[in-house]
Amino acid sequence: MTTQICEQTEKILFHHLQAFTEGNVDAIIDDYKDDSLLITPDGAVYGRDQIKEIYENFFSEVLTPGSSFTLLKQIIKDEVAYIIWEARSSNFHIPQGTDTLIIRNEKIIIQTFSGQILTKMHN
Repeated sequence: MTTQICEQTEKILFHHLQAFTEGNVDAIIDDYKDDSLLITPDGAVYGRDQIKEIYENFFSEVLTPGSSFTLLKQIIKDEVAYIIWEARSSNFHIPQGTDTLIIRNEKIIIQTFSGQILTKMHN
């Protein structure tokens, strides 16, 4: 059973990361339930509508089109996926971002995010 749960977790994580690297907010939101929880350093939001707003703001302000995203580490244990990543956009550098996702019945039910978001200095 554990192998099957890990495979389901990995499948949803793969879809989530693919949608994230494409900046496809609608595909990202498909991975959540109506009552999912997302916790960031700015606080907690509940539900697909509030989570969608977070992603829309993130892609319009921080990781704008043309940004790069590199997955540095991935650990999956049963329903829990943990990732460490790095990203760059024209105005920001995120040398280390980290997410923990709890995935149940092929949906993200809880996610935490933390990242060091640095503003690039332009001359």
